[in-house]
Amino acid sequence: MNTIIVSTITEIDIKKHQLRILKSNKYLFPNEIIGNPKTYELNFQFKGVIYTCCYRIGSNDGRSRSGFIKLTPELFLALDLEPLKHIRITKTEKIYELDIS
Repeated sequence: MNTIIVSTITEIDIKKHQLRILKSNKYLFPNEIIGNPKTYELNFQFKGVIYTCCYRIGSNDGRSRSGFIKLTPELFLALDLEPLKHIRITKTEKIYELDIS
């Protein structure tokens, strides 16, 4: 499946301008290498506009962690995030498409 729903947005996520990608949804993004945190630049499209955001996955403590998409200021404003809002992310061949569901 190439689509996930992010439904766990919290006040902390909003303050940090991020989307958390939980374990069950990490398959849509670059793989986690336990003990070796990595940051990837990925392209996201929302309402026809493309934004380049950073996706961070992994930790130094040897434990599996959630991934985080750090939203650009422009994308953050466009999404108008609120706690528990649902964001649908669909992976295509070259881009991740975002939609509010």
